Amino acid sequence: MENQQNNNMEAQQNQQEQQNQQNDNMGNQQQNNGQQKETNNLINAVAYLIFFIPLIVDGNNEEYKFHANQGLVLLILGIIVSVLGSILPIIGWFVILPVGLIFVLVLAIIGIINGINRKQKELPLIGKIKLIK
Repeated sequence: MENQQNNNMEAQQNQQEQQNQQNDNMGNQQQNNGQQKETNNLINAVAYLIFFIPLIVDGNNEEYKFHANQGLVLLILGIIVSVLGSILPIIGWFVILPVGLIFVLVLAIIGIINGINRKQKELPLIGKIKLIK
């Protein structure tokens, strides 16, 4: 009788340990999912500063491709504004360069906010251009 009670107690302890392990695994999985979403947000935001980083992380992820494309188009716009603003005297120095760079900065901030919020919203004026497919 005592032997059977000991076996029952051991079985109950084993079941409880298995249940605790399952609960721990579920908690770890939820924590990993939260960290992955946060990482995705940061990678999306980084795309507007260094456009190719999301492509290095995962070149097949559509969300990463979208934000990388937006970042690349924004980079090209910044280069065009800088070149035109530097080459053209007077009007370039005092109008194109300051206004254009402020516009690029505002678009970058909008893109970073969209990336952090995981929205695939196109940037105003330049968002429809697709260079990365």
